[in-house]
Amino acid sequence: MRHVLQGDKPSDDFIAELRRSERYQDFKKGYSGDINLDDDDMLIHFYTPRGVSSVFDSMATLDELVSGSRRFFTVVRHPLKRFLSAWRDKVVLSGDTSLKYALQRFYNREKGVSFSIDDLIVYASEAPLQNMDIHVLPQWSCCGAGRIPFEMIGKVENLRQDVEAFEEAGLIPKGSVDRLRITNTSGNSAAGSAGFDSLTQAQISTLTAIYERDFEMFDY
Repeated sequence: MRHVLQGDKPSDDFIAELRRSERYQDFKKGYSGDINLDDDDMLIHFYTPRGVSSVFDSMATLDELVSGSRRFFTVVRHPLKRFLSAWRDKVVLSGDTSLKYALQRFYNREKGVSFSIDDLIVYASEAPLQNMDIHVLPQWSCCGAGRIPFEMIGKVENLRQDVEAFEEAGLIPKGSVDRLRITNTSGNSAAGSAGFDSLTQAQISTLTAIYERDFEMFDY
């Protein structure tokens, strides 16, 4: 979405300065293993386009967030597909990630020990929301749904259509859909297929219960 919202590419001098900045270097270290992107795409995750700000960076007060005096939108993903993507990308395929670290602390295991998908399901079921890694944290709890009156909520599964709707509503610049590309896809590897056939019926039932509020709030 940051790439979509970036109406014009920053100057080469600005990008060079950004790459050298201590803040960006700290950002990359913090996401080591978490985002398997090249440097240009990593910059997109870091750089907030002109005229756009995240809720955190906007410095909006709680009253402003809930009053509807500012226009907000968010994008969500099917809860089970999101969970499987986190399992594949942050536990099976990556090196050190924040999710692996969270699992190590939760189970009190040493670094390098492997985790099963059932380990991750138990973690998502039992870890306190305030301490849960964001990659498996229920989406309602990390985007403010039910508290922030979002003008629109898009879905990854309909992203092009929803970005067009954001444009028409004046939430993002015209022409944003022309820049739409998805760099974090679910693939079809045996280690983490995005299809539900990689889950047992018992696992699906447990995960559906864990993410019940996401299913209800986002109409999945």
